Amino acid sequence: MRPHTPLLPTQSRRRFLRHSALALAAPASASLLSACSGPSVRGDDLASSDTDKSGPFLRGVYLDEDSSKFFRAASTAVLPELGQPDPQAIEHHLRQIDAAFVAFGPVTQNEFAALLSLLTWAPTRGAVAGVWRDWDTASPSDVENFLSDWRNSGSTLLNAGYNGIVKIISTSYYGQPENFAKSGYPGPPAFAISSLPQFKQESAA
Repeated sequence: MRPHTPLLPTQSRRRFLRHSALALAAPASASLLSACSGPSVRGDDLASSDTDKSGPFLRGVYLDEDSSKFFRAASTAVLPELGQPDPQAIEHHLRQIDAAFVAFGPVTQNEFAALLSLLTWAPTRGAVAGVWRDWDTASPSDVENFLSDWRNSGSTLLNAGYNGIVKIISTSYYGQPENFAKSGYPGPPAFAISSLPQFKQESAA
């Protein structure tokens, strides 16, 4: 029987944190991927509790300040055009993400909260994302490297986490009518606008 070679303390802590984080991330990643396949949330359905619509988005019904910082950093990495030329575009986008999470329901909310906790608490953020600074002070390359590492990881859990994060960012942005053209979607066909009641109500309003 081969003797067991103990890990160095630093290695042991990192491995423990990483394995624990991946175990917690598993249900959250799966739920998010399932939930993100649903319809996007329209701007008039927002339930955000952040009442200052002109300033920075700090917290909403679902997102707290730390998770808002994460999504602000991740969104600008996924969508480089976001916030250009209008700096308020990113704040509007964060409200869309908050509303999307509200629409997912309590099961997905609670499970994804575990993943967000891993990405916003400094020890686990560093262990699973390789980002040791707060998200609002992380450099663009830090955020891009984190996303690239999760996308290209041999771990299906990290792959699922990457896909879920990118999907909610993308659908919250491109699912808004003002961004349809940017995704190559021309908008609802004319016959739908003229015949479906929801479009008639919008036109009348």
